[in-house]
Amino acid sequence: MKVSIIALSTALLFLPHAVQANWLFLYGNPQNVDEGNGDQGCKAITNRAGTQFEWSRSWDSNCCVRLYRDSHCGQENGISCPDWTKIASQNVFGYEVTDC
Repeated sequence: MKVSIIALSTALLFLPHAVQANWLFLYGNPQNVDEGNGDQGCKAITNRAGTQFEWSRSWDSNCCVRLYRDSHCGQENGISCPDWTKIASQNVFGYEVTDC
């Protein structure tokens, strides 16, 4: 009986990590939250200049976020892999997550 309790406790310890997202992107006003475990194709968003937004990823993730001036992800205006929180200096109307 003790063995099964120890095994169950160990499994529960690792469960939260298994269901957490690899990356998190907060944007807009009111703030929107997108999260995922892999690459994200082009997504149209509205994050106006002067609005705070944030990118974070799990410690074991290689994901990067690419930001765009248009909603079709054709005019790139930024790329970043490390975590950050910033006030947008220009409008962002699309993003995608790569390299996960």
